[in-house]
Amino acid sequence: MPEETKDSTSAIDKESIVEGEGEGEVKVKKTEVSHSGLIDDAASEDEGEEGEEGEAEGSGLGSGSGSGDSSEEDEDEDEDEEAIRKVREGFIVDDDDEDEEGEGEEGVVRRRKHKKRKHAAAGTAEELDEDDLELLRENAGESPSGVVEKSKFKRLKRGADEATEVNGHTKGLTEMFSDEENEEAGSEEAEDDLLEATRERQQRAGMPGEFDDFIEDDELSEDDEDRDERLARMRSARVKNNFAQESQIDQDKMDELYEIFGDGEEYAWALEAEHADIANKEGETVEGEGEDETEEQQVEYDEEGNIISTKPKTSSKDLKDVFEYEELKEHLLTDEDQKIRETDAPERYQLLRQGIVNYDLSDAEFVLKQQWIADKLYEEKAASFQDQKSIWDPFKDAVFHVVEFIARDNLEVPTIWNCRKDYTLHTYHEDDQLRVQKLLNENDLWRVVQLDIEYHALLDKRAGVKKLFESLHVVDPLYDEFVESAKTIAELQDLYDYINFTFSTLLREEHEKQVDSDPEKHKKKLHSRYNVFERIKADPVYDVVKAMGMTADHFGENVSSNTKLYVTEDPEKKPEELIQDAIAKGSRFRTEEKALSSVKHVFSEELSHNPKLRTHLRLAYQNYATVDIELTEKGRVEIGEKSPYADFKYAVNRAMESFTYQPDLFLRMLEAESLGLVHVHIGLKNAYQGFVDHLFTFLSSDGTSDVSNAWNTLRKQCLDLALGKLLPSVALGIKEKLGRDSRRLLFFEVRDRFLDKVDQAPYHPLPEAKGTIPRVLAMSNGDGKRDAAVLAVAMDYDGSVVENVKFEENFREAEFEKKFIALVSRFQPEVIAISGYTPEVSYFFKHVQELVKLNRLVVDSDAAKTNDDYQPDADSNEEPQSTSLPVIYVPNETARVFEHSERAKEEFGDKPRVAKFCIGLARYVQSPLLEYIALGDAITSVSVHKHQDLLTDERFRQAVQTIFVDMSCLVGVKINEAVRSEHLALMVQYIAGLGPRKAAGIIKGIEGTGGAIVRRDDLILKGITTKNVFMNCAPFLELPVPDRYDKDVELLDGTRIHPEDYELARKMASDALDLTDEDRQEIEQEEGGVVGKLYEEGTEKLDDLLLEGYADQLEEHGHRKRATLEMIKEELQNNYEELRKSFHVLDAEEVFNILTSETKDSFQEGQLIPVIIQRVDNRYLSVVTQSGVRGNISRSSIVPYNDPTNLLARYNIGQPVQAVIKSIEYADFRAELSLMREDVVNARRGMKVDRFKGLWDFEAEDADLRREQESEKIGSNETKRFIKHPFFRNFNAQQAEDYLASRENGDFVIRPSSRGPGHLTITWKLDNQLFQHIDVVEHEKLNDFTLGRVLQVGEFRYHDLDELIVSHMNKMHSKVDAMKSYEKFRNEPANDARSWLVRYSKANKNRSCYCFCFNHKAPGWFYLLFKLNDDTDKTYTWNVKVVPTGYQLHGNVYPDMVHLCNGFKKLLQNQLGGGNAGYGYGY
Repeated sequence: MPEETKDSTSAIDKESIVEGEGEGEVKVKKTEVSHSGLIDDAASEDEGEEGEEGEAEGSGLGSGSGSGDSSEEDEDEDEDEEAIRKVREGFIVDDDDEDEEGEGEEGVVRRRKHKKRKHAAAGTAEELDEDDLELLRENAGESPSGVVEKSKFKRLKRGADEATEVNGHTKGLTEMFSDEENEEAGSEEAEDDLLEATRERQQRAGMPGEFDDFIEDDELSEDDEDRDERLARMRSARVKNNFAQESQIDQDKMDELYEIFGDGEEYAWALEAEHADIANKEGETVEGEGEDETEEQQVEYDEEGNIISTKPKTSSKDLKDVFEYEELKEHLLTDEDQKIRETDAPERYQLLRQGIVNYDLSDAEFVLKQQWIADKLYEEKAASFQDQKSIWDPFKDAVFHVVEFIARDNLEVPTIWNCRKDYTLHTYHEDDQLRVQKLLNENDLWRVVQLDIEYHALLDKRAGVKKLFESLHVVDPLYDEFVESAKTIAELQDLYDYINFTFSTLLREEHEKQVDSDPEKHKKKLHSRYNVFERIKADPVYDVVKAMGMTADHFGENVSSNTKLYVTEDPEKKPEELIQDAIAKGSRFRTEEKALSSVKHVFSEELSHNPKLRTHLRLAYQNYATVDIELTEKGRVEIGEKSPYADFKYAVNRAMESFTYQPDLFLRMLEAESLGLVHVHIGLKNAYQGFVDHLFTFLSSDGTSDVSNAWNTLRKQCLDLALGKLLPSVALGIKEKLGRDSRRLLFFEVRDRFLDKVDQAPYHPLPEAKGTIPRVLAMSNGDGKRDAAVLAVAMDYDGSVVENVKFEENFREAEFEKKFIALVSRFQPEVIAISGYTPEVSYFFKHVQELVKLNRLVVDSDAAKTNDDYQPDADSNEEPQSTSLPVIYVPNETARVFEHSERAKEEFGDKPRVAKFCIGLARYVQSPLLEYIALGDAITSVSVHKHQDLLTDERFRQAVQTIFVDMSCLVGVKINEAVRSEHLALMVQYIAGLGPRKAAGIIKGIEGTGGAIVRRDDLILKGITTKNVFMNCAPFLELPVPDRYDKDVELLDGTRIHPEDYELARKMASDALDLTDEDRQEIEQEEGGVVGKLYEEGTEKLDDLLLEGYADQLEEHGHRKRATLEMIKEELQNNYEELRKSFHVLDAEEVFNILTSETKDSFQEGQLIPVIIQRVDNRYLSVVTQSGVRGNISRSSIVPYNDPTNLLARYNIGQPVQAVIKSIEYADFRAELSLMREDVVNARRGMKVDRFKGLWDFEAEDADLRREQESEKIGSNETKRFIKHPFFRNFNAQQAEDYLASRENGDFVIRPSSRGPGHLTITWKLDNQLFQHIDVVEHEKLNDFTLGRVLQVGEFRYHDLDELIVSHMNKMHSKVDAMKSYEKFRNEPANDARSWLVRYSKANKNRSCYCFCFNHKAPGWFYLLFKLNDDTDKTYTWNVKVVPTGYQLHGNVYPDMVHLCNGFKKLLQNQLGGGNAGYGYGY
């Protein structure tokens, strides 16, 4: 046997199974297995051995039972020494081929007896020699041994293959989901008795054992196939559980993975076919089987030649071998995710640094990095410092330290802010007083993290430029000066272009050398756009360029220094004469014009490629350029008063710095430009000519002769040509930079706005209980309609739903009051939270307030104190007074997302939608931060900033997540509770140093150590996390102080103090107690130590400490701890004090905006808005807005005084009108409006636009206004049409849509058509904000004002409007409803439906993959989206039209959805079968 096989594993003892006589009694005993016994019992024992040993040994020993025929049983019992020798060479004799059809207890007993007989036979065989064995075979009528051995070895080879399938990775496809490796049998010291008992229990219950399905019959009956399929399913379930236990992946995530993507069994047929082919091929070979067998399996023997282990050589298959990469990426199961889990660095930093090859820099390079970041950050913050000169040095020092903390110490922002805050402050003495100036805030620290990544992008660009230049082996002073001084990627790009232009010939020659040396590697031909200039430089005409008197490099030096360092000298001859000389020398340019043109172009190129000139132009544009808006024809029409771009429609002369204070303005300009509405121009305008003249002074000569004038003219033409090439690219670069800066500023604006949302503690009515989680009763009646039921959810301190009540009565009834009072008395809430979907909820809110007041319901302060989180205010000595039970409005944005989320379905799937909404409200009251975190990716649907859409979703999520990190670390996480609560565990990922991967690892690690940790350092001692991660997360993982002190408990773990500062805290406690070193050492040996002693005697003693002197001493030793000492004192006096702001109770205006979805811009006094008349009285009009705000228009605001107009005759119910808001009553959701002409004329129709002289193009605005007025004269004298019908309205298209916006789907109006008197239009509401305008052609009209006798819609003809409504509109509506209620319909945009279709097809490969959705571009049509069964993500689209008789698809009409789907499948099948590829357009 080869030595490498013997050395594969160490020798171990074997286990033999000793059978008891009692039924199901199994006893495991360790013995030394003899070599011969091992041979004889190799197959028989495998079926009885316990599972773990089977995995270690079964590869070689138990595989023999995988295949065979019972007729060979006698051969297996009579094995000879030749068989033993073959086994030693790697073969395994297959002994046990017993028929396994009986699965009951009798079958088990029969197998055991059979094994005992084999043991006896083995002993007999051991005593016989070769001749005796041969004689026995002849007497038994068997074939000669050579023949037997030959056939037997062929079967053994097949058995070995099956063993590979059994114990290797291919024994079942579900094994792909397990990360278990084959281990040595001796290393698995499991509870064998328990495992064996478990196996027998599984067999009695009909479950498969470890090797039950390894014996296969040659021909399987249908029952056997069903049985195998059933056993495979149960085995798959067991493998899934084993994988989840052994891996670091949460069970919930694994369940979700298997549920969505399956367990991979759909691939089993392919793998089985593959292994069958391999087995068949190997089975054909008889000779040389021993060598092949050795290659297939790794068999190891002990010193006596006994087999001690056998392992199959199998290729490992991971999740990536079964699932698509994108699917694994979505569930964080890729190799990169595993690497992030294992790397000792903050997860967020690892993600940011992906793609950076050489992140760790040398000391010299690191200093350059620190300097660059300090310069960039100071440039952005300089305006915020008053004394900019004196602040630079301390600012630079602060930035240097922060960069080191981030880049080398791998500390996240909250850790720096909490534990290294002193380095962000400037402390100095002035007038004998200590002064502290804040240099950096949390936004600045996050900005340093961004700049750190940006700097490495700069390094990569610089490395690319260096590599290009060094390949040329030349020297260039400009390169040497510029390559290290370049501060931006744009400057390095300038240098890159300069090298390519200046040394284009060398670059081409170098490439040709590489092609000659290695043609295969450098097949691609180098194409250079500078070839024409190379030819000019080699031509005699280039002498004219050399005679310019000033090189491009010298000109760049003059410009950058703003001094004429180099003087221009004129040649003796004019340019024309030198050109003639060049032509005479044989120039390829035969005419003076062409030669002169070539001179201009080559010199202008040299000027335009000079890096210093480019840098100067870029700097000039940044400082002096202005932004102007030029309207396109499309923009002139589409940008109206209500457009989001109206405030810059005629903007001119906007300075660059003006966008610093309004970053969204420039981003909206870019957005409008991308839509083709405007052109954004950046230029110097009137200053341009002066700027060019100033540049020319550095290029021109001072001579006044004709020769000098001729040369200066040529130089000026070359400069103009160069600037013409440069300035557009410079302006584009400035536009891109301004866009980046604006997005950066908007990013931090979003951060600040979102901080206001989450920086609030849980609500509590008792001031002394700030930070305590309340008991909440959340109530809502949904949309507030009359028949809407009231639902209430009672949520306890721990977030559990104690009670869920549905009030069947109207909330105004007495029975409701009784049930409500009973609920409050029973639950004893500390706050009642109310919200809803519409302003109608306000009536319910006011009624509950009245009930609380009338019944004098109060908060039970004693019950509040029973809360474990109750923390009374240490400064309050007064007894708490009884507080009236508060009734508050709660923001509904998180609850609206939660009620429709998968999370709500999983947790509360049996509860109605409004109940889920109430649960979301209650959770918000208990922890606003946690509810926003729980939204996940749906956080993008939350309104944070009115211009947040200008950021990408990814950038917006980054801004929000950085706030989550800051606030989660400010609050801290009770880690042991997070292990037990999935809801609270969502917060762990935002603790410093962690992320979703590492947070899951910590929680799983704590679960594996008993479900809780006692000390913070357990995270390190128990191997739950690593050093750098621990240094980040430790102070933010709270372990509450126990009531009784214990030596195993560290009291400081219940504070925000970092473990590295524990010694400082103990020192402060010792000094406060006036302890000597000996006393302190003695007390430290007691339970609680010196900190516990301080808690017992009172933490107020810390107020007597002089922390300033202590801080000075520490600074002398190089430790800045002034702010840290103050924090330690605060934590010792009030550990984990609530630092967030109090819960923000909404005011009336905020409630108004939440329930109406209006904003200050859309609903304010003086605003012109559309309203719908609900009631007409001769004294007033009652109206309602689209958002549900009720309004009143008094007669005095409709017609002038003494005007006798009858309002009943002028206005109709349901009529839309434009009204001006005069006043708003936010609490009552009402408004006073006006229809007076002067009010309408002066009303604001959109956003407020500032029109300042010099910044607004009034002339262009007036010109466009005159043009618009002229175009509106058409039709001003036409008589409006009127038809007597209840559905007729004299609306235009926009008015019809406004009217139908607040009505039910399916409603419609009949209105005049813009096509003329021979047409009508029916505007029909299909869905929210989706309207179809149906053209009705009138035939047989008596005149223009009468209704036609025949009305035609497409091919359908009707005799009056009523018939049209019944036979056309009603049927169309029913067809649309049927489509919307069909299971394959997706009520979402087409792009979202396509994305869903792709995901669905990957998860359900055996199901039909198609769906329907609205065609928003053509209302009345639907998209039929489908995906073919291929590996691409390409989807195809057909169009379905709704008609009264059904659904029209490819000219065929189908009466219902079932027929439509069947027809679609037949059409698709026919087109595919016919080879027609044009069955739809793909995406």
